Amino acid sequence: MITPHNTMPLSVLSFNCWGLRFVSKSREDRLHAIADYLATTTHDIVGLQELWMSEDVDYLRATTKHVFPHLKYYYSGVLGSGLAILSRHPIVSTYFHRYTLNGHPLEILHGDYYVGKGVASACIEHPMAGVVEVFNTHLHADYNITADTHFGHRLSQAWELANLVRASAGQGRHIIVLGDYNSSPTTLTYALLTTHAVLSDAWLDSHPAPSPETILSFTPQDALVHLGSTCDTPLNSWTNPRLPRGQLGDRLDYILYRTSPRGITQGDTNFITLRCTSAALACVERDPHLGCHLSDHFGVEARFEIIPASDSNTPSTPSSALTALLTIFLETLRRHHDLSKTRSYHLTLHFLFALPTSLGLWIATTFVSTVYPSLSPPAIGAIVGVGGLLSLLGAVWAVVALVCGFVAGHEEDRAFREVIEEVEVCVGKNGGRMEGSDSEGAVEEEGDSEGAAEEGLGVGTR
Repeated sequence: MITPHNTMPLSVLSFNCWGLRFVSKSREDRLHAIADYLATTTHDIVGLQELWMSEDVDYLRATTKHVFPHLKYYYSGVLGSGLAILSRHPIVSTYFHRYTLNGHPLEILHGDYYVGKGVASACIEHPMAGVVEVFNTHLHADYNITADTHFGHRLSQAWELANLVRASAGQGRHIIVLGDYNSSPTTLTYALLTTHAVLSDAWLDSHPAPSPETILSFTPQDALVHLGSTCDTPLNSWTNPRLPRGQLGDRLDYILYRTSPRGITQGDTNFITLRCTSAALACVERDPHLGCHLSDHFGVEARFEIIPASDSNTPSTPSSALTALLTIFLETLRRHHDLSKTRSYHLTLHFLFALPTSLGLWIATTFVSTVYPSLSPPAIGAIVGVGGLLSLLGAVWAVVALVCGFVAGHEEDRAFREVIEEVEVCVGKNGGRMEGSDSEGAVEEEGDSEGAAEEGLGVGTR
């Protein structure tokens, strides 16, 4: 039986490693330094993101195996998920859920579509807490902060993640959800996870949210201490000098959790629960040997106590608050669904234009070279070369437009439809009145929907 005098701490770390080949600077040296750092830590569970290269995983495994004998790297997509979970305690089961909306194949430099982003799960057998399910994820990036065209995909991913959390909670598990959400605490994405999935924020448990007036006087150092800014802070040596998120940076990395009071074994009536006692940023100092920070993100760590629970009640969200949030969420999804259909339509038009243009150029080139034999050989060669090249480029673009506009576009359309219908069912179940069955009532700007979520639900501060 657990008493207040024999509680056992549980320490968790989440860290985005920035481990892209060719793109991430000093990748190999930094990833080795990260592995060396983890080999000296006292954390029980570590979730890593952007761990892309197999050689980095091999070095991490070899370096940390005496501290974390259990390591699971998750494979997905063409290039891999970039996700790994390390544990001091036995990992008894794992799975990977790939998100259905995950970028667009034309956005090659973004890479989200090709890495197959998703959520990694590991059920860990803790000696005092029993089974703890750990979710590690990296949501779609916002490559353009002022016009976030991928917001709909990130919302869909958060919806899928929230449903996985709810399913796990239904099995009576303690749940820890960590990772890089590419979303600040004032976004609809964050509100969905904390409201629909009923997740608590470890940072806010130990750092009361400062008032907006207080934040206006904050320095970058204050933002680290009080806001937990993990990304784009001027205090990080890898931050873009243009400071796209301002002088204070932003909090994009989280450790969220949901505890389910229950016994360690089946039939045990002595209920236990998790309580967050502290949270802090990790790896905020430059590495003394490299002279730089270990990543373009700071890590976030949290410490939990495993304590007796006063009762077996589970956390919940008032149905009115959930319905209000999901209504905003639904309208935002519809708007981005319309945007995706418009892009698919335009690409299909490109195909319908490029295919006959390519055929016409090929026919014209052949016609000129055979009907006008009096032309000099260099002239004929130039006509055939240029016409053939343009015809080939047209044919290639026709294929690309067909695959990306018709195939990928229809796949994206159906994925949006599925999520929208799931949310409609959930809103109806909670007694919400569905307004604007078509997209005309959709929220016009992401910022409006996020601001509405903040004002109506009070979803924290930056």
